[in-house]
Parts: sequence; C-alpha cells; structure tokens
Amino acid sequence: MPPSATLMTDEITPGFLLMQGNRLELLQQVLIDWLKQHPLAPLENETFLVQSNGMAQWLRLGLARPRAAQGGGLGIATGIEMILPARLQWQCYRAVLGTDYVPAEAPLDKDKLVWRLMRLLPHLIHTPSFLPLHHYVFTDQRPDDRRLYQLALRVADQFDQYQVYRADWLRHWQEGHDDLPAHETRLPNEQRWQPPLWRALLADIREQQDTRGEREAAAGRADLHTAFRQAATEQQERPVGLPRRIVVFGLSSIAPQVLDVLAAASRWSQVIVCFLNPCEYYWGDIIDGHQLFAQRYQGQRPYKSAPDETAHAHPLLAAWGRQGRDLMRLLDLFEENAQLTANPLTLTPFESPVVDSAKSSLLTLIQDDILKLRTPDELRALNRRLEPDQDHSLHFHIAHSPLREVEILHDQLLAAFEADTSLKPTDIIVMVPDMSLYAPAISAIFGRFGRDDPQHIPF
Repeated sequence: MPPSATLMTDEITPGFLLMQGNRLELLQQVLIDWLKQHPLAPLENETFLVQSNGMAQWLRLGLARPRAAQGGGLGIATGIEMILPARLQWQCYRAVLGTDYVPAEAPLDKDKLVWRLMRLLPHLIHTPSFLPLHHYVFTDQRPDDRRLYQLALRVADQFDQYQVYRADWLRHWQEGHDDLPAHETRLPNEQRWQPPLWRALLADIREQQDTRGEREAAAGRADLHTAFRQAATEQQERPVGLPRRIVVFGLSSIAPQVLDVLAAASRWSQVIVCFLNPCEYYWGDIIDGHQLFAQRYQGQRPYKSAPDETAHAHPLLAAWGRQGRDLMRLLDLFEENAQLTANPLTLTPFESPVVDSAKSSLLTLIQDDILKLRTPDELRALNRRLEPDQDHSLHFHIAHSPLREVEILHDQLLAAFEADTSLKPTDIIVMVPDMSLYAPAISAIFGRFGRDDPQHIPF
C-alpha cells in the first residue's frame, strides 16, 4: 500500500456532507461560504467533480466573484481542479491501491477502446456469432471503413457504460459465460456477439501490457473496484494522492461505483455533494402511471390502484423527475446501509421563489408547488386565477425543424433583451436534447451577425 500523506494546514474534518437545495445559485453560495470558513492550505488545490465543461466554467465564475460579507465569491478562482467522475474514480484507485497496481491510464477507457475495436472487429465479424455486425459493416461484399468506425464508437460507449452500471455482466462474460447472470437469462441471437467480443478485448489488452499493473487493469474497472473496496477498509491513514476535500457539484446522476468511491474516500477526505433538489420533502417513492403499469406488468410490485401510489405526488415530479428521484434513492440507500459512516452531515438551503402569491408568475407558482410537494387535490383547492395575456413566464412554441426552433429562440431572446435591459446573455441557459443535432443550426443562426450588429448574441 502507498504511504500515508501528511496534513499541511489546519485540520479539515473528514466526512460526507450532503447539501440539498432547489436553486443552483443558492447551492453555489452556500458552498462558497463553506469554503471560506474551512480553507485548505494556500498552495493546495480544491478538487471539484463536475459533469460538463459548461458547469465547470459557471462554477469558476461564481468562485471568482469579489469577496463580500454576503453573496460574494472567493475573489479568485485559482488552484482549482475540475475533473469528471471517471477520472476521479481512477485517481482514487491509484491512491488507495498504489501506482504499481494501477497504471496512469485505464486501458479500457472509451477513447482507447474505439481504436482497439477498429483493429479487432475486422478479424472477428466473420464468425457466426458476429453475423449481425458483419451485415452492418460489409456493403457490396466489402468492409465500409466509415461504418466500422461508427460501430466501434457505439460499442465502445456501450462497454464503457457496462463497466459502470453492469459490472456483474462483464465479470460473468469474463468467466466464459454467454448469457446474463440474472437467472442465466439467454441473450437474444442478435446480441450474442457481446460476450466473446469482451473476452477478445481483455485477451488483446493482456497480450500487449508489460507491467503487472497494466495487466491487472486489463480486467476492467469492475475488478479494480472490488480490490479498491477491500483495500479501503484496511487503510487507516489518508493515502498519498487523495485530495483532502472533494466537492461534487451539478451532477444530475451519480453511478453507484462513483458514489461507492466517494463514500470510501470520506473516511479520509471531506466529501461535499451539492444536490439540486426541486422539492424540500422526500419524494423518492413517487412514480408516474406509465412506470407503475410497466412494473406491475413485469411482476415487480403487487397491484394497487394508481391513486393509492401517486395521490401524494406532484404530477410534474412523477412524470419528469425520474433521474433526480433515482439519485435521491441511491443517496438514501447508502445512508441506510451505513456506508456513509464518516461524520455524515446534511444542509438543506431551500428557498421559495414566491414572495407574493398574488403577484407571482405561473413559472414561480409551479416551482413553489413542486417545492412544497402539493398534490393535484391541493392545487385544485387553491383555485388560482392567472391572466394568460399578462403572464409570459412560460412559453410553448411548435416548430417543424431544429433550424426553425433556433430561429424562434433567437427572436425570443432579442425580444427579451429589448424588454429588460438588465438581462444579460450570461443569465440565460438553453437546453437541447441532442447538441449534435442543433449545433449546425445554432452556428448558422447565431453566427450570422457580427459583434457590432445589434442582433448579435454571443454563444
């Protein structure tokens, strides 16, 4: 095992701190206030776990705000390391298991898998179990390199997800089985190429690795994770290379393996998870009608009438809050299993968007209803009256193409800037389901105006 690290400044209490709030900017401010009160050493980096570069940039801007008694930032955003979940996971593996056991880079990372698959697939797709892939790659009896690359991208992404969410499948396939471990479920014929391909990848990696650590890592993150959990229970002092504080901010979902690593790290480090939660009450058991029907059909729960299980639920949370609900359940499950035993603490900075209900917009009323977990019966009893001609807080537009959607967005933004001169482009967030589909339209519409043009909107 690696040697233990020596603290360089005032003690930072290890443990797991969960911050839940309904406004991202409020969570950011509570976090900044915490960092002010519990600073690290001057030359010690803060480690932030984020899900995207956009969130990292927004967080940096908030941290760099001038210092103030209330609502201020740190005054400077330096000595900050923004990393993605997979990188932090690998960093913790190396810190706990040692650099001799875990190489600097994971041989089964998605980027490396793509090119390895590009090399292996042409030699494998002629076998009977790979017939569906053969039909896709070969056109006019010849392999299509573009299709081969597209296939390698999709398979690499799928295996990368398996390593995080379906590690038991990969371990089962690694042992020579060609089915699924749950009740030995048979794979459909068109999917039976996956187990032999995974074994071929592992064999190829082992043949090319020279050091013991590289050979061990060739088994994948699943086996390394098992070894990490065992070593973490035996290690008493904080390992070298493990940050003294890890801040998780803006993640809409956390893989169980990553949360497992964070829970283990909280024995030596201060782990802060900032969870954007739209409701101040527990709603982890909310389920919408479609999912309830599916679970009954699959025999996962006994029959009850839908009102019995959804009467306490806000309909929007039930319909659209599944990802947040699953994360809440996962955090709750870890606490129940006593896996977050290192000084667990919870802060709940919730804030209602409604100041005066008579003057509130439709959007703020909906946000407050979700925050208070009002049921449909409670909403009907409030008997609110809204003026559609005066309330423009919520708009729905119908368009026939992504290009037209972006044109409408550009026009609406120009109108908003003209109506409110205090509004800035940095105050606006635009969300799309698939950026690759909308990126050409955004460049075409927003990029056609020069910086001196009054219709220019930076993007």
